Amino acid sequence: MKNVTTICAVLLGICGAASARNPTDMMKFHCSTAIMVAGTELPAGDNTIQVLDGTGNTVLLVRSASGPQALVLVNRLNGTAPHGNEAVTVTLQRRDNVYTLDQIWLSDRTGFEVLHSGIE
Repeated sequence: MKNVTTICAVLLGICGAASARNPTDMMKFHCSTAIMVAGTELPAGDNTIQVLDGTGNTVLLVRSASGPQALVLVNRLNGTAPHGNEAVTVTLQRRDNVYTLDQIWLSDRTGFEVLHSGIE
């Protein structure tokens, strides 16, 4: 029984350490128009982006304050951010009157480019 308790405690510690993220891994932004993210329409309004680093892949969880959310695979961008301020910058791409999420630049000047599927 003591071994089971020890194993559970170790697993809880590992899960807690894995879920502990840097506060900069969750950012907020506001869109004045609806946007498409990985085939999901997020309505205009407040949104959050959370960086989910996996084993070699980077995935962003984009959530609308009103409920819809989408997971999107991204590539990290190397180089200089296109802005000089400390704010999060989100770049949209317009295709046939639909705005899609294209790039995200964080306050620490880390950049991500969304990998678009053939259906977007």
